[in-house]
Amino acid sequence: MPAQKRDYYEILGLPKNSTPEQIKQAYKELAKKFHPDINKEAGAEEKFKEVLEAYSVLSDPKKRADFDNHGFNSPEFSNFDVEEFMKRGGMHFDFSDLFGDAGFDPFEQFFRVEKKQSAQRGFDLRFDLELELEDAVLGTEKTIEFVKTDTCDECNGTGSKDKEVLKCPQCNGKGIVERTQKTPFGVFATRMTCNKCTGAGGVVKNPCKKCNGSGQIRVRKKISVKIPMGIENQSHLRLKGEGNAGSRGGQKGDLYVVVLIKPHKIFKRDGADLFVEVPISFAEAALGGEVEVPTINAGTAKLKVPAGTQSGTLFKLRGLGVKESSGTGDLFVKAIVKTPSILTPTQREAFEKLSSLDGFKERQSFFDSLKKKFKK
Repeated sequence: MPAQKRDYYEILGLPKNSTPEQIKQAYKELAKKFHPDINKEAGAEEKFKEVLEAYSVLSDPKKRADFDNHGFNSPEFSNFDVEEFMKRGGMHFDFSDLFGDAGFDPFEQFFRVEKKQSAQRGFDLRFDLELELEDAVLGTEKTIEFVKTDTCDECNGTGSKDKEVLKCPQCNGKGIVERTQKTPFGVFATRMTCNKCTGAGGVVKNPCKKCNGSGQIRVRKKISVKIPMGIENQSHLRLKGEGNAGSRGGQKGDLYVVVLIKPHKIFKRDGADLFVEVPISFAEAALGGEVEVPTINAGTAKLKVPAGTQSGTLFKLRGLGVKESSGTGDLFVKAIVKTPSILTPTQREAFEKLSSLDGFKERQSFFDSLKKKFKK
């Protein structure tokens, strides 16, 4: 033991009002950091003993109270010898709990601690379903076909031809074999997966020929999927239990259908709103009128175009967008004035007459403003 002891709270890096949970968490982190079978740096073993001593005191309510009231003068632990403490078997703590909470178990890596393989849930599957915009807006029902792992119908998932699974004689059905080993830090239990039953706890005498003893087969399945009205692109539909079969009696995984909406030739979608471009003639733009516009769910609609409409003007038709749970969007119509590429003699004569009468001054105004800018 060191000649001068450090305060137990200081060793764990905690204030004196720390909760038991905070003390345990600090101990676990430091024990992982300085455990001599993991940390080979000089001094790691001494720090590990120091952390162990601090935790053995502060985790015990009576010892902690004595330390808080009397410090190292308390007879409860003033002569604490951590090495003697470990030789007697030490305090009981679960190394799998100590190391397993971070997703990586160093103790398992170094001491091969393995648990019995229990029932495992089957893997989830994904199916990408392409939809036309109309189907997404109006809702539909589609049949999809995919390949999955299913429980063998010949042996009911047992893997046995006669559906009989015997208790593994090597591990006595536990799925693991245990060994104990004495070390300077106490007695460690080493658990290893049984190599005879691979952790299942049971063995098959006569393997099923259809699944080769695995209890699972690959199948092609067709199911019907209901597409709700107004579904968004990249939406996920979860079909519970339609994924791969589980192992050792585990439940089936789920199937996730991902909806991919194809680009539309006419409409563009933005949330619940739809956008469409509609060509109009010079006459309709200049004089105004009524034009038909397509909708995605109501055939065609009438749009009143006011006189003097410019190309690119955006009109809104309320309630003709996508119907969603939050409400129905609108249809936005962009008027595009089309210039005729071929004119009949009569049309040309009419346009020439119009050109002499229309008094178009915008271009002259543009050049006048441009000249003024360069004169400055």
